[in-house]
Amino acid sequence: MAGGGCSGVLRDFPSPPTPAAKDASAAECAAATQLTGTVLPFKPAAAAAEYVAVTKDMKDFRAYAKVAVERMNKRWEGRRIKRAEEAAAAEKEKAAGK
Repeated sequence: MAGGGCSGVLRDFPSPPTPAAKDASAAECAAATQLTGTVLPFKPAAAAAEYVAVTKDMKDFRAYAKVAVERMNKRWEGRRIKRAEEAAAAEKEKAAGK
């Protein structure tokens, strides 16, 4: 086709969507009003950060290592308690057997 037109091409335009069962009716849409005034209260921004001088202790603190050790302590806490209870029971049994 030299003209570049769309002759002979069938175009199918989608029909407008039909309202779903969960959609509001036309009467409800007409009766709807826009909220005015304060709908949700505005939260003020948090207080500004306080700047402090960095101390040697702050520089030497190894946060990742501290978190790793605390995570390990939490993981082993129950086992340590159980071992301590078993040791106390064994000690009590040993003392009673003398």
